[in-house]
Amino acid sequence: MCSSDLLELAIGIAKVGIDALHKAVNAIRAARRDLDAKPAAAPAKVRELDARLTAIEEALMQVNMKGSEADLAFPGMLNEQYATFAVSLEDGDTLPTRPQQDLYASLHEKLEAQLALWRTLNNGPLAALGEGSESRSAPSR
Repeated sequence: MCSSDLLELAIGIAKVGIDALHKAVNAIRAARRDLDAKPAAAPAKVRELDARLTAIEEALMQVNMKGSEADLAFPGMLNEQYATFAVSLEDGDTLPTRPQQDLYASLHEKLEAQLALWRTLNNGPLAALGEGSESRSAPSR
């Protein structure tokens, strides 16, 4: 048994996955607040950017959950998938299985795709409007 492999997987989930996801969601929400506070010189552009921010946020986190039983009505998004996967590893005392490693790789790939969209938006159109910010940059691996 090599518990260091399980530990590495758990650290990857917590640090690379869940932490990066939450930082990105917080940055997206900050960008949206900044957009809302800015006088809309180009309202169509602001609406389009808001829609793109919303699409990324909704892929990362279920934004419709408002109560403890909302997970019965709305699908779990990446944050819930990461959290559920992390819990499933807690009672394991063996090497991560191939399916566990594959699931982690799949979740990480989906997360990286959304983070790339966020980076592109933050460094491109948001920056052009004066709303891009290094403090809101998407976490990297």
